[in-house]
Amino acid sequence: MDFATALAVLASVAPVALALSPALAIRHGIEAAVRNGILIRDGATVRRAEMIDTVIFNRVGTLAENDMHVESVTAAHGENPELVLRVAGALALESDHPVSRALVKAAREARDTGAGGDDVPHWIEVSHAEDDGQGSFRGLVDLPIRGADDTVTTTQVEAILWRPRTMSDLHGRLAAAVVSGGTPIVVRWKGKDRGVISLHDNVKPDAEVAVEQLEQLGIETVMLSRDTYPVARRYADRIGISQVLAGIAPARKPHTVRAVHTQGATVAMVGDVSVMSSLRVADVGILMGDTDTSDAVDHITHAGHPDVDVIILRQDVSAIPQLIAQSRRVCRIIDTNIIFAWTYNGIALLASVAGVLHPMAATVLMLGSSLFIEARSNSARAFRRAVG
Repeated sequence: MDFATALAVLASVAPVALALSPALAIRHGIEAAVRNGILIRDGATVRRAEMIDTVIFNRVGTLAENDMHVESVTAAHGENPELVLRVAGALALESDHPVSRALVKAAREARDTGAGGDDVPHWIEVSHAEDDGQGSFRGLVDLPIRGADDTVTTTQVEAILWRPRTMSDLHGRLAAAVVSGGTPIVVRWKGKDRGVISLHDNVKPDAEVAVEQLEQLGIETVMLSRDTYPVARRYADRIGISQVLAGIAPARKPHTVRAVHTQGATVAMVGDVSVMSSLRVADVGILMGDTDTSDAVDHITHAGHPDVDVIILRQDVSAIPQLIAQSRRVCRIIDTNIIFAWTYNGIALLASVAGVLHPMAATVLMLGSSLFIEARSNSARAFRRAVG
């Protein structure tokens, strides 16, 4: 009798079910996400994604379409708006940022149509062009300068293309232009601001629905932008985002993300390759946007690149709530399985010690519980495109 009890106890405490649950559910959950264009680094990332309560979006590359276009050009008093646009296009020629591409395209279209007349040169030479990494461009440009005797001479002057953060950076009609339209770009040469170019980019079609789904999941949404607050707030209101962190220069974005985290939030930072340093400091760094697939896979598979936890190989914003919903579902399956396994093991152990559970019955029950947990873990294979 003692020998039978010992066998029953051994069968009851075998930790097969406990060992199966996390590994199977996480594997199936990650595989399901991969099939739907979401690459997750590992099981620890799934656990962190489950606990996310704040999602910070970098506006460019996530919520906005990649294509931008010039909305308006506001020139300072006495300045030629066409010349302002041409100088901006010349300075931005070497950059592949969406803002730069829009400026270059608009400048070329204006040049081809002959806008501005003879006062604007057909081609503006730029030398010593440089990007400061903060969204500003500077260089030496050859411009026609009208003298006091009304003669025009070509002179090389320093020109700067820069992004304002607040209205106080400018004054007069240029200050009003900074907050009245889309993304503002200021053109300056010879130490004077000559005009403001406003650019427009469309919201991704599913952005509003995706943000609503995140709110339904109990997640606070935040938009990070370098634009002035009125411009960023208008954009966020179109989508339904709760909070806006505006006027944040690229170098300050990692500090801003870290500040949100230190306030007690579990943060997921969503951005493209331009904000990799911000992804690194978040609890979960999510890379999305117009990225090269092979480079993206390198970021997540090589241990030397720990700054990316998740890569979205899709362009739709709805992948973010789907990722969080999938992570919560996988973790819920794991937690339920573990509770079931511990409960079963405890009851079976007590029954075995009491001598009411035969060794063969204990073995069959253990196999049954393992199969039950495996079946529940296999349900993580399902991936729900719609959240709700």
